[in-house]
Amino acid sequence: KQNGVETSSFGSEFVAMKQCCEYIRGLRYKLRMMGIPVMDPTFVYGDNKSVLCNASIPESNLKKKMLSTAFHFTREGAAKDEWRSTY
Repeated sequence: KQNGVETSSFGSEFVAMKQCCEYIRGLRYKLRMMGIPVMDPTFVYGDNKSVLCNASIPESNLKKKMLSTAFHFTREGAAKDEWRSTY
C-alpha cells in the first residue's frame, strides 16, 4: 500500500522500488538474526528503465521531496551493495 498519490508512472515506480528495498533490508536483517549469513547483494528487477537508471546514477536531480527521499534510500542500499537494480 502506498501512502502518497503519484500522478506519473515514474514517481509511483520509484516509490514502489523504495518499498521493495525497505522489505529487502528487513528480510536480510531477519535472516542474519537467525544465523543465516547474507553476503551477496539482492537483485531488484524492474521494468522502468528511467527509474533503474536514476537509482544507479548518483548525479540525478529530482524535483519532489518524496521522490528525493526514495532516491537517497535506494542509492544508499546500492552503495552499500545490499541490492542491485537491473532490467
